[in-house]
Amino acid sequence: MAKNFVLETHQVYKAVRKAGIGFPCTKAECVAKAGDLMIKTDPEHSVPMREILEKMPLERYENGAAFYSAYYYMIQRG
Repeated sequence: MAKNFVLETHQVYKAVRKAGIGFPCTKAECVAKAGDLMIKTDPEHSVPMREILEKMPLERYENGAAFYSAYYYMIQRG
């Protein structure tokens, strides 16, 4: 079943900006920049942004659209 927690998506968007992640970039570059920024994944839990990034399907993101498409694909897959 797909997640339905809007706050996580908003937190990821904010963390990308806060970490200074720009595109094009690799997954490794994203992980290095995001580090231990915490993302609220549901009303009671948080995880480091790097854990979310490491689960994303692509190794390189040419632009923000590719990055967020990969993120949404990942959360739909659970």
